[in-house]
Amino acid sequence: MNTLKGLGLSDKLSKIYLAALEHGESSVSFLAEKSGVKRTTIYEFIDELVDDGFLFKIQSGKKTLYGATSPRQMLKLKRRAIERLEEEINHLEARRYAAFDIPKVKFYYGSAGFKNIWEEILENTKKEYRIITNGSVFEKYVTSDYLFDEIIKKRIAKGVHSRQLIVNSDFAKRIMLRDVEENRSTKILPPDTQVEFVEVVTDSLVAFMSDPEHNVLFVVESKTFAHFRRQMFDVTWDSL
Repeated sequence: MNTLKGLGLSDKLSKIYLAALEHGESSVSFLAEKSGVKRTTIYEFIDELVDDGFLFKIQSGKKTLYGATSPRQMLKLKRRAIERLEEEINHLEARRYAAFDIPKVKFYYGSAGFKNIWEEILENTKKEYRIITNGSVFEKYVTSDYLFDEIIKKRIAKGVHSRQLIVNSDFAKRIMLRDVEENRSTKILPPDTQVEFVEVVTDSLVAFMSDPEHNVLFVVESKTFAHFRRQMFDVTWDSL
């Protein structure tokens, strides 16, 4: 009985199952007699046992008989049920706190990490990304050819506009000369502004990239955080 209780059966359900197991295929009245469960209430218990796979129904002429599924077969059925439950649990876990925008942070390293971040940026941008840069970090991670062919050229091909705040330098002024051709708008940051991290803000993520000496590269995936950083960018942009 304890074993059956461990499978989720109440006392009455256990008694009915044992009666069918010990006596073979039996009628409702016989199971009621042997289990001690009133015939007026046994039907709902039998239906529950059939639904859960403990009993099976046999039609013998006009008579309806009920037999007990073997304990070993029940064990197999329960194992399969647990396997299905585990699959469902994984789906349910994936939906945990789905109503909230929980940030996901990913860290990268070196030139390969820099390239991976830019792939994510381009994949997650529909119309425009915003960037704050010192103008010197990019070519410390990749060649100028890679920068143009794999980042700028792909961005242009996707029709993605870049709005850029950049530290004042000769390099920045040269970049501005190509703004129209490279689908970009640029504003120069105030003198003495220090940008230790390049920041790129898309629709759903914010990427931060230090120079290779510090090698700190990470992405925050969060629409809420990205929206906040876009607002902060726009405040600075409008003030220049």
